[in-house]
Amino acid sequence: MEQVFSLVMAIAFSVACYRLAVKKGRRPRLWAVLGFLFSFISYIVLLLLKRVETSEPGAPQFNPPPPPAPPE
Repeated sequence: MEQVFSLVMAIAFSVACYRLAVKKGRRPRLWAVLGFLFSFISYIVLLLLKRVETSEPGAPQFNPPPPPAPPE
């Protein structure tokens, strides 16, 4: 019975982390996995992180490399 409770709690934290990650502009699938594995610790860390502004919610933040310098 304890194992069932632990599994239900892990799934609940996974869903909670997923939803919060979407609201904060973070990677929801990654945070769902972290929420499943580390439960409330992942949720607390995600609560403390600032919101990321992106053009698409949940999109990873990658800065493109600078253009090459013109030849001299």
